[in-house]
Amino acid sequence: EDRHPIEHYPFWRRTLQRTDLAWGMFGENLTTEGLDEAAVRIGDVFAIGTVELEVSQPRLPCKKLNMRFGRTDMGKHFLKSGRLGFYLRVRREGTLQAGDAITKIVPGSPDAPTIAELARMEAVAKPDRALLERAARSPALTEKWRQGYAALLEKLNQAPEPGHESGGASRSTRQ
Repeated sequence: EDRHPIEHYPFWRRTLQRTDLAWGMFGENLTTEGLDEAAVRIGDVFAIGTVELEVSQPRLPCKKLNMRFGRTDMGKHFLKSGRLGFYLRVRREGTLQAGDAITKIVPGSPDAPTIAELARMEAVAKPDRALLERAARSPALTEKWRQGYAALLEKLNQAPEPGHESGGASRSTRQ
């Protein structure tokens, strides 16, 4: 499941100068209220109706977003904004409906990165090593993302010291 906060819609309506943005316009399965990327950690578990969902990774823009909005730069604006939303893994199937309360029932590890931290890291050329380490050891982060961060850490560890031969890590896209 992927979700996008209702709180981001006014920002996008102003930024895109569009008043016709209906819920679900960003391709999300759930449009939620009160779950901000800065407060949500990888591994947080939420109950909605009888469903239990665990935060597993940020959403990254793809070419579908550009196509949906008829813009070649929408993905870039989406990533730069930090208003990404996130993916949720289903821990317990059940039913939910519009208007159901969203309750955090299990907090993620205090060491687990927030969605906002990962979003900022994805948007910069030089990632923060300490954040990469925290992300790479976060068991609730999807395996593909953990492996990507671990590989990036390995490249950083093999990179020459500043002032020596050029080289360094390159970013890989995870989706």
